[in-house]
Amino acid sequence: MRAARLFNERAVDRLRENGHPLRGAHVRLFPFLDFDGTRLTDLAAKAGITKQSAQLLIDEMVDGGYLKRQPDPEDGRAKLIVLTPKGLRGVADGIRILASIEAEMREAVGSRKMAALAGSLDAMLEILEP
Repeated sequence: MRAARLFNERAVDRLRENGHPLRGAHVRLFPFLDFDGTRLTDLAAKAGITKQSAQLLIDEMVDGGYLKRQPDPEDGRAKLIVLTPKGLRGVADGIRILASIEAEMREAVGSRKMAALAGSLDAMLEILEP
């Protein structure tokens, strides 16, 4: 858990260095956003947080220009949370940053150990995820 936390902190720091003033809580939402939009309730459930917490984070990210709300074409009463062009750049930068940190770790511990770690984590996810 400590390694995951430190890895995430390094990634968030590098995002900030690249012009994205985001917090870890914001960044943790990105993997759960569908490119064609996600309802608040679905986003909160996928991220494992309350709707109120998700709403607060979304409001901050809308204010920062990373997300926008638009009507859900399937339900006029509902809104979809959608990435803006700035949000898409943030995702692309985040993927690039994660890859660079992984490359640094691979350089430090070796390709074989990184491959074994990835395989072990994948096996654990198969057990832990419903």
